[in-house]
Amino acid sequence: MPTSRWPGSLLDIACGTGAHLTRFREAFPRVAGVEISDAMRRIAAGKLPGVPIHVADMRDFDLGERFDVITCLCFSIAYTRGEDELGRVAASIARHLNPGGVVVVEPWWFPERFLDGFVTGSVVEDDGRVVSRVSHSVRDGRTTRMTVRFTIADRSGIREFTEQEVLSLFTEAEYASAFAHAGLRVEHLAGPPNGRGLFVGVRD
Repeated sequence: MPTSRWPGSLLDIACGTGAHLTRFREAFPRVAGVEISDAMRRIAAGKLPGVPIHVADMRDFDLGERFDVITCLCFSIAYTRGEDELGRVAASIARHLNPGGVVVVEPWWFPERFLDGFVTGSVVEDDGRVVSRVSHSVRDGRTTRMTVRFTIADRSGIREFTEQEVLSLFTEAEYASAFAHAGLRVEHLAGPPNGRGLFVGVRD
């Protein structure tokens, strides 16, 4: 009779500064991250001594090992350009996932659900520093162009900077096709954590 077991390893793709890994490490005996940004990787490594944070591109990395669970959150997968790159990310996930392993991917908005001109903002205050973030997103064909402005105030003064981000508007069917072609059986679970839902599935 088959028995279930708690998965022993997790890989977080596009792990950023390691915020998710700090929690995942509490639940999994072995965790690792992949992050293309050297600056973010250094922050993550500082938070997570002893945890491998690999500098790699999600589209074509090969760590030479497999994991029981792979996550790719905060719509990072939508930074790919076109279905070919989306498929390459799915193949990278499958290549690093144990048979029967679980994949969890947070997509960006599907085209029919994206709100053109959407604005949002947030403010965080901690240890004498206040950081605000406001964003404005517009549709440009099959992509979202998001302008993000940060303002930072602390004892040294106030400074700000602006980022421009481009995110692909893949359809649910395009995501599903990319995963299926890579040998991943996934289902889109609508709703949480941010209204875009999650693709959750297993490797055959």
